[in-house]
Amino acid sequence: MDNNDIPMLAKLADNVCLSGGASGADVTWGNAAASVGHQVVHWSFKGHKSHDPDNTYILTDDELHEADDFLKEANLTLKRRLNFKKRFIKLLQRNWFQVKYADSVYAVGTLNENAVIYDPQVGNDA
Repeated sequence: MDNNDIPMLAKLADNVCLSGGASGADVTWGNAAASVGHQVVHWSFKGHKSHDPDNTYILTDDELHEADDFLKEANLTLKRRLNFKKRFIKLLQRNWFQVKYADSVYAVGTLNENAVIYDPQVGNDA
C-alpha cells in the first residue's frame, strides 16, 4: 500500500499530524495542527470511536493486518508474547499506522518516579 491508496494521504501536506483520534492529547494536537494549516489524519477501525470523525480514516482489516509482521518483531525485541485480546491487537495495528508515514514521533504523557529514560548516545540510563 502506498500513499495513493489512502485518500487522506494521496496529496500530503508539508506537515501532517497522525494519531489515533482519542479524546485528550490526540484531538488537542490535531486541532492545534489544523489551526496552523497542517493536515490531520486520525487512524481508526470499525468499532473504534474517533473523537474527530472529519479527519479520521477507517482502516480495513486487510490494512490493519499489514502491521502484523512489525508487531511480531517488536514483541520479540521486547521479549513479550502477542497474546492479547483481538481489540487490543487492533489498537496496536492502528498504532503502527501512526508511525508508518512519520518522520518524527512525539509522545505525550506523565513520567512517574519510577520512569527510566535511556540515552542511546551515552549507553546507560540518563
